[in-house]
Amino acid sequence: MELLKKLLPSFSRVAVLSNPSNPYCAIAVREAGLGATGLGLQFDLVEASDSHGLDDAFLVLSRKRPDAVLIVADPFLVRRLPSRGAFHR
Repeated sequence: MELLKKLLPSFSRVAVLSNPSNPYCAIAVREAGLGATGLGLQFDLVEASDSHGLDDAFLVLSRKRPDAVLIVADPFLVRRLPSRGAFHR
């Protein structure tokens, strides 16, 4: 997030996509939230632990339109990511 903020000065809103059923994700979300707060960024948490939840999460992301989306490393989420570059506007 710090690098994005340096590269894109207008960067102001980050969303984090996380799997609430994975204990590691809770740690990553907490750290991402602290980092976002420290940089003065708006922080949105979007969670999904199954395919239906992931569909809903992408709808939420499309409505919120964050400047960046951080996807927490999680086997469920990583296996379901669209092809590389799909998130680029």
